[in-house]
Amino acid sequence: MAMNNHHIQPNKKGLPIGWTLCQLKDCVDILDSQRVPVNSEERQQRIGNIPYYGATGQVGWIDNFLFDEQLLLIGEDGAPFFDKSKSIAYTISGKSWVNNHAHVLRSIPGLTSNYLLKHYLNQFDFRGYVNGTTRLKLTQSLMSQIPVRLPPLNEQSRIVAKLEKLLAKVDSCKERLDKIPAILKRFRQSVLSAACSGRLTADWRENNPDVEPASELLQRIQEKRQKHYEKECARAKAEGRRKPKKPKEFQLLETYNFDIPKSWALAYPEDICSSKDYSIGIGPFGSNLKVSDYINDGVPLIFVRHIRSGNFAGLEPKYVTPEKAQELLPHMVEPLDLLITKMGEPPGDCEIYPDDRPNGIITSDCLKFRIWETDLQRTFFKHCINSFIIKDQLGLITKGVAQQKISVERFKSILFPVPPFAEQQEIVNRVETLFKLADQIEQRYQKARGYVDQLTQSILAKAFRGELVPQDPNDEPASVLLERIRAERAKPETEAKAAKKSTGKKGGRRGRKPKPQDSEPIQLELPGLE
Repeated sequence: MAMNNHHIQPNKKGLPIGWTLCQLKDCVDILDSQRVPVNSEERQQRIGNIPYYGATGQVGWIDNFLFDEQLLLIGEDGAPFFDKSKSIAYTISGKSWVNNHAHVLRSIPGLTSNYLLKHYLNQFDFRGYVNGTTRLKLTQSLMSQIPVRLPPLNEQSRIVAKLEKLLAKVDSCKERLDKIPAILKRFRQSVLSAACSGRLTADWRENNPDVEPASELLQRIQEKRQKHYEKECARAKAEGRRKPKKPKEFQLLETYNFDIPKSWALAYPEDICSSKDYSIGIGPFGSNLKVSDYINDGVPLIFVRHIRSGNFAGLEPKYVTPEKAQELLPHMVEPLDLLITKMGEPPGDCEIYPDDRPNGIITSDCLKFRIWETDLQRTFFKHCINSFIIKDQLGLITKGVAQQKISVERFKSILFPVPPFAEQQEIVNRVETLFKLADQIEQRYQKARGYVDQLTQSILAKAFRGELVPQDPNDEPASVLLERIRAERAKPETEAKAAKKSTGKKGGRRGRKPKPQDSEPIQLELPGLE
């Protein structure tokens, strides 16, 4: 995508020879008065085949049209004025309807084109021309004053042709790059599916045939759980407390519904969770806290957004008092607990609560799952929950109309594949290695995407410095062209005024002598363009 640098001799205003400086209102007809907004309720009753446009592009369809020509639209409010990776202006053609969130412009024929102005506006710095805080707005008055660096007409054609060619290559590059995140997502899911079904470690099992099978591992865990339960009962009796809840009776399951290796086994969540004196490791959904319970320091709260992003130390942390946290003890999260979203599209995202974080409280949209600490690899079970092997099961038990949810009791009904402990560790190592590779590719993608976004602005800036295409000294200067177009457009108005005066009453006002600025060339000086 090489671009030749052409020797430019700037004029006294810092413009290439033959260019002129004018305002946007000198280059376009503003058709905002012809816009008609239609609210969403009315549009639902008027769906048709005519495109309906807003600040950043088409936002729907309607049954009639306001315009039937090629036009240039630029957002009035709600447009990403300061995000140079996105377009601010765009062209439309044919029958259309435009709401009042976009300015409607038509380039003046013979002076410039909608395409040139579109590219110019998409590289323009709107600072000082838009106002507002949460929603930026470009008023018609300020829009009309936008300074335009106008090339000669023939050079405009060369610029547009070159831009269309170069930007098409950039768009093609973006399109190919933007496929990478979806490819990486499918890759990670394929890795998890292979890991949690035994396919990822098939060679490892051949080389390690004598490891303890998962069935024996689970039996041993149940024996330890029973001993732990008996100790807790004795302690509760000595302290005058109620006995803890008895762990679910373990029963080794057949694997006929699952295609897993012979050395693996199946287990319900309650068969592999930790035993605590107040719960058996599967916590209830988080507490239904009120906003009034939130404070700026204390015991941290954990929300769905923390689980999905894995950022438990940031994302606008909120807290409750230690006294409030004590009331919510069953909802307490400890480091290395598995945290699962109970709502979402779909629910069931899982992350491990970091071991460097203090105990926290899960909110009403989360579920905790505490894996048996000594004989199971919690990271393996995190990968299981994030794989289709568990997500497909969660999809079958998710209920709700307005919002899909998982209940604790339904969560207890899913089945986990359980490999031998040594194989769990091997799976985690292999998954982490493959995920690290995917992360490296993703970082390279982000870097490349940033370069491509900068490339678009670099090309546009070069175009409007006069450095993209050769200049031709025979081209009519833009200032001469602008004055001629202004004169031609003013002629019908002047003739109409003269005709009106000639038919007016006797003794009427005579036509005034034109002021000097009516015929003198434009001398426009705008700040920030030297």
